[in-house]
Amino acid sequence: MGSRQQLWQIISLLFSDSLRFFFSLMLNFFWRERSGTSGISSKLSKNAVVVIDDTKRSGEKALAESFANALPNHTLRFLDHEKGSAIIELL
Repeated sequence: MGSRQQLWQIISLLFSDSLRFFFSLMLNFFWRERSGTSGISSKLSKNAVVVIDDTKRSGEKALAESFANALPNHTLRFLDHEKGSAIIELL
């Protein structure tokens, strides 16, 4: 498989069902974006889909919106079901 960088570049689907996991992932990549090293937009495949579950949980919808806004050229939609979900698609 090669380096860790290569592994990240092949990810086409990222599914998060844990607020804690997603938050730590987001902080890690946003810190890298701001420090000038490669951030999340360079880690996902060009047509990646990010699914965030439980968006009706306190604070999780705002977190999904913040995460989506940090990505270039994307769509964000929310699915209204029992616990809610967000789907972010890179264009």
